[in-house]
Amino acid sequence: MGQTATVTAVIVHGAGSTGAAARVLLGAPRSSVCVEDRTGDIERVIAALDDALLAHPNCTALVGVSLGAHAVARWAATTSRAIPRICLVLPAWMGAPGASSTATMGAAQAIAAEGIPTTLRRLREDGAHPDVVDLLALAWGEYSDDELARCLLAASTGRGPTSDELARLVRPVAVVGWSKDAFHPESVARDWSSHLPLPSLAVGARPEIRLLRQALASTGAVRRVVSRS
Repeated sequence: MGQTATVTAVIVHGAGSTGAAARVLLGAPRSSVCVEDRTGDIERVIAALDDALLAHPNCTALVGVSLGAHAVARWAATTSRAIPRICLVLPAWMGAPGASSTATMGAAQAIAAEGIPTTLRRLREDGAHPDVVDLLALAWGEYSDDELARCLLAASTGRGPTSDELARLVRPVAVVGWSKDAFHPESVARDWSSHLPLPSLAVGARPEIRLLRQALASTGAVRRVVSRS
């Protein structure tokens, strides 16, 4: 009987998130390695990702979420090392910060003005899906108000991958988006996919964790990164 190969996933979380929250979002196992960053500075995230991959040469799946997706794409476009299977989840813009970056900047300003508890309560009242708000509460609980506001503000000014950089990713790359998400527009996921040589694209119908996991699994590119529960 053959043995199932072990998948070692390296995950790069989004701005204002944490490795633990990213695992919950993706349904990833505890054995996955998370690149942690609390600054929102994409240049620092790329450098930390490079260090993590040097430390884990057995990585077979690389997953970036939001700002993490930007960092993974930019890293993969310039590295001379072998690239593992890649999944880019919830990209927010391409190249220079675009219209969706104003949503991130607005979130930073709201948190600075009203604090994390009030912002979370407002999101619930505005109809955000409960599991998404719960995930934000899990991640934001690791930040102070000022720290989170600075992190999101920094992220809103960081450069995403250009169309030329995406075109350099010559291995199969999965792109996963959410429909009706102002922070991560479906149009951006589709635009990124259009510039990749070998893309697989999946879009969840709305910002809900269950639907994002289903979309991720449907790509097949990093199927075993997500849990089977």
